[in-house]
Amino acid sequence: MIVIPEILDHIAIYVDADSAIACVPVCRQWRDLFTPYLWRTVDTGASPHCQIFACGGNQRQRHRWISALFQKYKRHIRNLTITNHGELLASLENDLTELHSLTLKRSIVNRVPFVDAYDDERSVDESYRDDNGFYSSVLHTRPWELAIPREAFDQGYSGEAALTRGSWLLVQNNLNLRRIAFDSTWGALSFKNTPSFFGYPSLMQSEGVSFLTGILSILPSLQHLEIGSHADDYLFANLATILPNLESFVYSSPTCFMPWEILILPHRALKRLVFKKRISTEQLRAIAVALPSLIQLSFPELHNREGFTNMTGNNRRDGPVMADALECKLLESLDITARRCDLNGVLGALIRFPRIKQLDKGVNNLHLSIRFQQVLWSFPSLLRLECSAKSMQKIIFTNYGVFEHPVQELVLRNIGFVANQIQSMFLRLPFLVDLEVHIYEFNGETLLELARTYRMLERLQIDLQDDCSWAMVDFLNTCPPTLKTFRGNGHIALVADVLERAEWSSCTGLEELDIEIFGIFRLTNEQEALLDNLWKLDPSWFEATMNAEAAMADEEAAETGAVEQALKRVVQLGHTMTAAEATALQHRQMMYWTQREIYKRLGQLTQLREIDFFPGEFWEPDGYPWMGHPCTLEHTLLSGISELAGLVHLEAIRFNGPDFGAGEADLEWMMKQWSMTKSVVNGRTHLIKA
Repeated sequence: MIVIPEILDHIAIYVDADSAIACVPVCRQWRDLFTPYLWRTVDTGASPHCQIFACGGNQRQRHRWISALFQKYKRHIRNLTITNHGELLASLENDLTELHSLTLKRSIVNRVPFVDAYDDERSVDESYRDDNGFYSSVLHTRPWELAIPREAFDQGYSGEAALTRGSWLLVQNNLNLRRIAFDSTWGALSFKNTPSFFGYPSLMQSEGVSFLTGILSILPSLQHLEIGSHADDYLFANLATILPNLESFVYSSPTCFMPWEILILPHRALKRLVFKKRISTEQLRAIAVALPSLIQLSFPELHNREGFTNMTGNNRRDGPVMADALECKLLESLDITARRCDLNGVLGALIRFPRIKQLDKGVNNLHLSIRFQQVLWSFPSLLRLECSAKSMQKIIFTNYGVFEHPVQELVLRNIGFVANQIQSMFLRLPFLVDLEVHIYEFNGETLLELARTYRMLERLQIDLQDDCSWAMVDFLNTCPPTLKTFRGNGHIALVADVLERAEWSSCTGLEELDIEIFGIFRLTNEQEALLDNLWKLDPSWFEATMNAEAAMADEEAAETGAVEQALKRVVQLGHTMTAAEATALQHRQMMYWTQREIYKRLGQLTQLREIDFFPGEFWEPDGYPWMGHPCTLEHTLLSGISELAGLVHLEAIRFNGPDFGAGEADLEWMMKQWSMTKSVVNGRTHLIKA
């Protein structure tokens, strides 16, 4: 006798259906062990049950196969998702009465391979198609068809009527149901209602009310409910009476309930509420009062976004009226399901959510300048805030009483600042570790104030103004030692500042850096022409001289050595070097020495993983006579790129356009040094670790 290890019992409890079906064929004992867990949750529209239920042949053959599966495994089935008439009929015929969860939704039938773990006798017909006509007619002929009153529902085709009454009969037969979900695709008939006009709720007729309250009253364990079918208005207004212990409700019909209705009968147990249609500001405020235990709230959008009327016609548009403020004390999740999260209506409702720590989709299209601080007031425990404004809206801090907020990660897009409001923001957000601001450009003074204020900052992505290149080196000298990312446009540093003032002991932990070095000494066109002539005398000598002198660490030695070697070689070639040629050669050596020193400074940032040499346009400070030649850093072996060889963690290098001075040999060295591959994106060269 084979003894099944006890550990397999524990594994079987947590294994998913696909894994269970893979375990079943191992041996008979494993089949007996894993089968109950495989059939505990059955979704006929998903793998693996979708394949198990698939069968060729005519409708009667398919029905016999589905019915046989339900008959054989019904004692294990607790959670069932039905996707067509045939499965509904089979579940009724085989008297499934121990369900805990029932979901009804329409599924498109796809051709899938059969799973033969349980029966090898199914016939396969490639012309198989799903046709509900047979099942509808069978549903109408069963004696239990009369168990559900027809007059409770709207008129419709016989197929829809049979489907509707069969669905409710299955609900009625399972008294231990904890979850019921009628998906909008299921196609069941709606309950009879009076017409709805001008946003007022429709009224369910007495037959429907009697049936619905009767069937729900026999389900004492029900925790989740989604019906739709024009029953939501009535149910939501009377949840406290009909289902006082319900924990989750999905409102799938157009939202027409009147706020005062749920205020009369507040529900004390509801924890999750989902609206599939938009709601109003007044309805949201009513929910905040009537559902004190609510933890999760979801809706697509909120209308009446500029403020609530409080049902008196007094539209609140002029800032906060604290006497009207409400609070959702237990709400932890607020999900606005529209593609872009628009919180203007929520902010206008003057509701505080003290337990919400994150808004997954951020806050988009803020309409008023006070809205940013209103976000901080409405969500006082928010740890991450992603926010954008409409038409470059400026931030203004007013009288919301937010003096200190715990937000740690802040992303601002299309937002401006007025007067000293950015300093006010620093005072109110003292715990920032991640700051990202788009479009707005910071000046040098503000950048340095950031370094002084946020000593725990880990990530900073901001754009800098053109006239604050002096602050770039100062920031890297004084930035928080925790800083790992410093990115954005306008990150310009001058050669003189880097060589004379860079003490980068504070920023040695940087992992991502955007920087462009300006002020590299360049040759004039005349000097370039003179050196071209020297190169033509002896190309091999000229290249050797450049390589040797560029590698010299001492500036004076580089200057002297260049001239001396050049004079000796020129004499050997029968050419007399002019003073202009000597000066040009000396300037060339100086240019390479300067760049090598810059690369040595960058090589001190040993934790760098990504470095971007800035995608901005070429810019030349005043006073440089070599206009037309970009005075930025070259990325060649001659200019000292090899000084970065010690950056063992480097994963990406991005260069300043396609013409950045690197030849094929330079690129090959870089790709080999860091195991990178080359790509060109939007005209910029990227080297990315393979």
